[in-house]
Amino acid sequence: MMTTEPTDNTWHQQPMIWMIIGLLGITMLASFALLYVASTNAPELVVDDYTNIAEISAQTRARDKRAAELGLSAAVLFEPANTAVPTMKIQVQLKATEALPWPSRITVKTVNSTLAALDTQTELTGHDGLYSGNLSLPSNTYDLHIEDPERTWRLSKRATGQIRQLDLSAYQPGS
Repeated sequence: MMTTEPTDNTWHQQPMIWMIIGLLGITMLASFALLYVASTNAPELVVDDYTNIAEISAQTRARDKRAAELGLSAAVLFEPANTAVPTMKIQVQLKATEALPWPSRITVKTVNSTLAALDTQTELTGHDGLYSGNLSLPSNTYDLHIEDPERTWRLSKRATGQIRQLDLSAYQPGS
């Protein structure tokens, strides 16, 4: 007769149990790490006060309409600046269908669609519709806005990345 000795098969001695517990533990740690990253790096909204959206939209349309009435357009040239900071030299040539007194400075903005932290703004100085200065261009898609200091007109166009030349014209509704 063959005798069998009892084996000690308690749960904590089984390698498969420890593999399952280990995978569950790693999953829990990764979940908490992702929760921490998501909560500390939450993106901010570009528009904080939703009650003013209609008013701001109306003002923007009025500025675009005024640029169309004046027949404004702009030729924008970019070239790398010789600085340690990654900026571009920008030159803007404004044109209009009617004679205008050109301002001594204009504002150029790059506006990100979702993250306000990626927006940039600079003032360019010049005369007779020719302006120059430096601007940091984002590497992603952005809207380029050119406007006068009194904010009575605005030219705008969507652009992507480090470009060399961009032509802007007044927004024409329905075109």
